[in-house]
Amino acid sequence: SEEQVKLRADRVCTGSAKEAAGLSDNLYIYPETNMENILAVCEEMKPCFVIIDSIQTMYSAEVDSAAGSVAQIRACSNLLIRYAKTSNVPVFIVAHVTKSRELAGPKTIEHMVDCVLSFAGERDRDLRILRSFKNRFGPTDEIGAFRMTSEGMIEVPDISGSLIENEDSETS
Repeated sequence: SEEQVKLRADRVCTGSAKEAAGLSDNLYIYPETNMENILAVCEEMKPCFVIIDSIQTMYSAEVDSAAGSVAQIRACSNLLIRYAKTSNVPVFIVAHVTKSRELAGPKTIEHMVDCVLSFAGERDRDLRILRSFKNRFGPTDEIGAFRMTSEGMIEVPDISGSLIENEDSETS
């Protein structure tokens, strides 16, 4: 819901990060699942970027099948790709994942997008890892590490140092 997104944005982007992101003035949430309606609003608003959450809940009126089906995911992804290319607007597509951290449902979306990113962490740790499983324009052998702080999500520049519990130890 819009309220949940607002609460999470406030939690992740606090203080100077929130001001830098301009969340209160520049974040627009459109609770809609019809892809044609979403793209019509995008054409009118001309956003800097678009986030679709999640592709498995979207549908196109042009396709006669249920949301989340292979046909719907393909149709909605094609519409988003066409919009991104013609308007030069980056589109981020969020997809559901299974308990084993694989994309849920048909693998169609993985084949259509330029990059597949996974942002994961353990419940009992504040460390989050960003990993690319597919990247048409860059490497897939690098990771990003982040930690949730009172100032929001920040990069962990020294991942190995953050994993060592006792810095005074002489263990290599």
